[in-house]
Amino acid sequence: MTDQQIHINPHQSVPPEVAETFARIEAERTAAITETQELTRLTRPTEGDRDIQFQIFTRSDSDARELRERAARLRRAEMQRIRTHKASEFIPSFHRFPLDFGPPAPVDTTFWFASYTTSCTSPYGVSEQADGLHYTGKKTSDSGSLQFFHYGVKSLYSISHDRIPPSSTGRWVSAPHVELFGRLGGYTGDSGVFDGDYWSKCWMIRRQTLVQNAFGSPGPVPTVIGEATDVQPVFNEENSHRFVEFTLPGFQAMPAVVLPSILGGLPIWAELEVRFDVQLEGTAFHWIHPFDLLVRLFQWPLLPNA
Repeated sequence: MTDQQIHINPHQSVPPEVAETFARIEAERTAAITETQELTRLTRPTEGDRDIQFQIFTRSDSDARELRERAARLRRAEMQRIRTHKASEFIPSFHRFPLDFGPPAPVDTTFWFASYTTSCTSPYGVSEQADGLHYTGKKTSDSGSLQFFHYGVKSLYSISHDRIPPSSTGRWVSAPHVELFGRLGGYTGDSGVFDGDYWSKCWMIRRQTLVQNAFGSPGPVPTVIGEATDVQPVFNEENSHRFVEFTLPGFQAMPAVVLPSILGGLPIWAELEVRFDVQLEGTAFHWIHPFDLLVRLFQWPLLPNA
């Protein structure tokens, strides 16, 4: 179960068509993640499979022969599931095409904050405080099956068409940043011959997506004019029998986007995402520890002449 909290800036409303655009993009992205997780599960042994493997090494020869045949049937069934799995095909609901219109004279070239949406899977949680978003949670696993968790935030900003600065090169750059403070801890046990793998893995995903709603029929046509994503490994522990720690850097650049052109007369909407994806398997844990993970969000300028 994923818990979400939405914060709205009362001074900057989000038009319904913009919210619908990002919701559609998020639905497609979530469907792709679900597909990836399903394929990952299909290629990993379950706790029941591991139990059979353990029994093979501890039973008598006659029992072991029966168990080996059962294990072989399980492997054949697993391969059949993989072979017959129908991978989803995604057709984007938005368009990507560049047009070159000169922007009007600027007044303030800053992307203004509009809203943010936090997202966590239990046992991770978040609270809004005066200095930013505080994430907490400790997950200790003893399950032999692969488990997925995440926590993070998506934030939405905009710059109106009359505030886009003129560019002599016809190019612009959007280079936001966030601040991340705190520490993360990971651990895996030392798996034995009968235990299978122990995993404690984590990635920090940072993304910036820029959208304009072009004129179309019967309504606005969502157009992604730029996107960049960084995926940074945090932990990649496997059967290591050790505790490892990762300290967040404070200042953290988001992936910059260079715009070769924009759609004239239209605002630009920017969505930033900072997300931590966690995988645990066997005896392992992933803790936000000993401090909260603090995420601080900022506005930033759109720069011309990139």
